[in-house]
Amino acid sequence: MQASRGPVSLLVFSLAVGCPDAPPAGEEGGPCRADGTCDGDLLCLSSLCVEAPPGEGEGEGEGEGEGEGEGEGEGEGEGEGEGEGEGEGEGEGEGEGEGDVDGNTLLDPLPVSLPSTSPAGDVGLGDQDCFRFSIEQAGTLLLRQSLASGAGCSGNYVFVKLYTGGATATYDVLATFLAGGPASCTEGRIVLSRVGEYIACLDNVYSILETVTGVVLDLSFSSAAIAGACAGDARVETAAGAAFMSGCDSLTGDLTITGPDLANVDDLGLLGVVLGAVTVEDAPALADLSGLGSLSRAGELTISSNDALAAFEMSSLTDVDRVSVWFMDALQTASLPVLQEVDGDVSVQYNPALTGFSAPALATCAGNVTFRNNPGLAQCALDAWLTGVVVGGSVSMSGNDVSATCN
Repeated sequence: MQASRGPVSLLVFSLAVGCPDAPPAGEEGGPCRADGTCDGDLLCLSSLCVEAPPGEGEGEGEGEGEGEGEGEGEGEGEGEGEGEGEGEGEGEGEGEGEGDVDGNTLLDPLPVSLPSTSPAGDVGLGDQDCFRFSIEQAGTLLLRQSLASGAGCSGNYVFVKLYTGGATATYDVLATFLAGGPASCTEGRIVLSRVGEYIACLDNVYSILETVTGVVLDLSFSSAAIAGACAGDARVETAAGAAFMSGCDSLTGDLTITGPDLANVDDLGLLGVVLGAVTVEDAPALADLSGLGSLSRAGELTISSNDALAAFEMSSLTDVDRVSVWFMDALQTASLPVLQEVDGDVSVQYNPALTGFSAPALATCAGNVTFRNNPGLAQCALDAWLTGVVVGGSVSMSGNDVSATCN
């Protein structure tokens, strides 16, 4: 691709469906830890832990000396440059790109209008070709990556990543798509409700022996109403976005509920099944989750950092892969009255006002159970509740109210 090209760096998305098994987080070749760190001297380059690649700068000529970032100079001899890693080079040549020495800075995106088809080009190891576009109303974005030659994609893994328009680092990614279909190598569909700019990038990760040639990215957007079984992911950041999804009774991807102005999700009342993760986070005005009252099945449930939410009850949720309730400063009660089975972990941590957690129907938790740093939550009540739950993993309890008494 010709939109932008940076120095060689290895990029990967740790949650991509259908990728080969990766080493554990922090190890070489594995995903970065949640805080962006890796073992030893490894660097976190676009969510992957790798050895520092040779540093490259931008410019022409021959140079000698040391420096950081980008620069131009003339001279003779050998030059050494430092970004996040160090590299040596000799002779003269031309550099191409906008920087991205440490792998965590987005290259300058090429502005496009939707629908858009990018020019066919090469996506090499660690290369990103990025395209900036705007939407003016809630709707569905379709991203499709293919090869201009019509060749198959076996062994050539090219991610399509979506960012906000103001993103500057690769870990700001909103969504990543890999698995494609008969007509494309990579395809993704996501409902967007926040008007404004977004950035879509092609990112070659696993084709480490050669570049992927002739890569094309198609971007299209539709504001047509959706209903029934709704395909893809969804980011509900505004009331208009929730209203746009009001006809959906199921979602094949992830549902993310976030945004500074979202007060409720009442328009999601038909939504019964989300095959991916349901994440409610960083929505400081959200005071009511009753709009999710029909949700009976979710891949994961994460409720985190919603300052106005004092209570929630997922009244229909019976089956979920994981439950996480974290950093909820105002949350006093959390209720999962009909939840019967958790295929992974239950984690309730750092909720200073929480006094009640209820999941009376839970019979099996296949993973770990963790309740930590909930100073208002009676430890004796948790102990009594766990006597009726079969736990497949470990149980970790600390920082709860151990002085409370229970009948």
